[in-house]
Amino acid sequence: MVIADDWHGSGIAALLMEALIAAAQARGFETIEGLVLRRNEVMLSFVRELGFALAAEPREPAVVRVIRKLQPLGISAASP
Repeated sequence: MVIADDWHGSGIAALLMEALIAAAQARGFETIEGLVLRRNEVMLSFVRELGFALAAEPREPAVVRVIRKLQPLGISAASP
């Protein structure tokens, strides 16, 4: 996802990510993943706040893989 500089800090990235996550859940996806440049600390902080875990990308040290497990719609995180 790329947000134009004029829109940084507006909250649009969070709205877009929440919509993307909801769409993935509605379609039965179990995870959502992305790649973020290691030097992009703002984006890494943003995805952490959204519940993504970070993992090394062994073949590309300048990149971090971000992964979030998804709950099927209608099932809360507290369900077994």
